[in-house]
Amino acid sequence: MVKRLIFCIVVVSAWLNASNYTLSLEKELYVPVVMDDITIMIPLRPSELISPTNGSTINGNLSMKFSKGSGVEKRLLKVYYANHTRQAVSTWLTSDSYTVSLPKDGKYVDVELRSYITDKYFIKKYRFKQSTNPSVIVSHPNRAYLDSSAITLKWSTGTNVTRRYMKIGTSGYGSSDVFKGNVTGNSKTIYNLPRNGETIYVLFLSMIDGTWNSRYYTYTATDVKYRARAFVEAYLANSTTNMRKIAPQRVIDRLKTKNTLVQSYFRKIQAYHKLLYFHNFSALVIAKMSDNKELKFNFAWDGNRWILEGVI
Repeated sequence: MVKRLIFCIVVVSAWLNASNYTLSLEKELYVPVVMDDITIMIPLRPSELISPTNGSTINGNLSMKFSKGSGVEKRLLKVYYANHTRQAVSTWLTSDSYTVSLPKDGKYVDVELRSYITDKYFIKKYRFKQSTNPSVIVSHPNRAYLDSSAITLKWSTGTNVTRRYMKIGTSGYGSSDVFKGNVTGNSKTIYNLPRNGETIYVLFLSMIDGTWNSRYYTYTATDVKYRARAFVEAYLANSTTNMRKIAPQRVIDRLKTKNTLVQSYFRKIQAYHKLLYFHNFSALVIAKMSDNKELKFNFAWDGNRWILEGVI
């Protein structure tokens, strides 16, 4: 029996709406198989990458799945990373899946899948974008309360980070009325934070492969005296939302049982003139009223901010 190579050309027809048209042709390799004097043309198809989708972004591990193809005798997988400058894998596939671990450097990853069919390699090429691993702040959770006029921000090392830059301000991300500049090492102490309860915006930039990667954080710098005053203002305005930012609902409910008396006391406050801290992570704010009596606000530190636990 004489083997024949037959190419089947698939033509796509369409209504013309322009003066020219580009026709795409695909070739498929067939081999004839004779069964009971009937010749059946069996297509031979190279193996292909099923997942992930070509052009997608991957995160560290590249987990690939392949089709078996048809008539494929063996398959060779090659994986290049760092924009095709380094080879991670060159191996013969023995299954329909393969996983390779890659750095999160933000560069391209190239995959070549070679299917050996009838004395010839058919090559399929794919490209992916590797995700990045920039430095991130680890010392203070986003939206935390800061009970100091200074803060030491610590960050992770990241991967292939060559430079870090920070802007800290009070008028939105990118403002720098508090601090701006390059930061080195793994931490930076920032001084002279406002303590009036306004939001502090932090823009933290990491340079990876010549590109800046941005991370955004907000903090509220406030002392316990300010929180006592803010609670009184929220209580007199009957703003449950703002009260619950400072005190748990049980404390609010307890004060509401004597609402008229509490309001009369709060309206007499003239100054928050004493502040005492204790070693058991508690604090006491003493407010002076117009009749020379005092109100005491008891606070406890919950690991993130000062919480009002009671008013005496």
